[in-house]
Amino acid sequence: MARLIPLVCLLSTLVACGGGGSDSGGQPADLREVDLSGTWVQLQTRENYLKETGEYLYTNTYEDIWIIRDDVLGTVANGCEGHGIYRDRYVIKTDKHIFIGPGYSLNPDGTLEYQGPLEDDTYDEDIQFKVNYKFIRISVDENTDFGMASFSGDADAYGDAHVCLERRRISYEPYEDIVLRVPFQDDRFSFLLRRRIDLTSGVYTYSDQYSANELLIQLSCWTDECRDADADSTTPIDVEVTLTNVSPERITGNFSFTDKYGNQSDYTGEFDIFPPQVRAVEEVMGH
Repeated sequence: MARLIPLVCLLSTLVACGGGGSDSGGQPADLREVDLSGTWVQLQTRENYLKETGEYLYTNTYEDIWIIRDDVLGTVANGCEGHGIYRDRYVIKTDKHIFIGPGYSLNPDGTLEYQGPLEDDTYDEDIQFKVNYKFIRISVDENTDFGMASFSGDADAYGDAHVCLERRRISYEPYEDIVLRVPFQDDRFSFLLRRRIDLTSGVYTYSDQYSANELLIQLSCWTDECRDADADSTTPIDVEVTLTNVSPERITGNFSFTDKYGNQSDYTGEFDIFPPQVRAVEEVMGH
């Protein structure tokens, strides 16, 4: 059912990615002369510290996919979900920085990086934090296919093209969240898999979200059909998830559950996830 679209895993260097060079001192060349076109993983990390003592506490990690294109008109940087759907987002590129939000500098290894200063947390007076944002190129081609997801219940949906991926993790928890965002009809739906990172293939069950200790799934749908069928937000109970393949390159499975509210319908579905293959990303995400 799923159409597997293999990712091309390239080393994130200027040589491997076909861009620019460096001077004799090992410093990157003028960024305006470097072709950044391709598919990139944006990796955002936030290190949290206890303000009173400076003691390190934990790290939040967020990852998603971006497309960058350099051409005669300028430099475009689009998030995966909006790429080719919404208007191109042109960004400023100078000799030393590309401004995708903050100013990213080019590292000798071909990554783009921004490092923020130590700041006070707005919401917690006991915490200070600093951020590191990095773009890592995984392909010189444009790729927006990172999986497949489907479900059947009050509404039926399927998508295996332009499927975008996000991952989130908190370092002191043994879980990671993987989200697929899938175009469907006039809008999209999303599939979330929260899994303990040491899970292997097998069958996992839980009664509701409060008893989900090994994994959890969530469905959200924003199309008119989902809203009309009362399927825009489900509350799964009596959940069964079968993981048929678990590896760094691919996570595949199927699921069934009953929606607690709405029409109290039974749902079934499948998912096939192709995480981007970047060594630096895998190390930071704790795999």
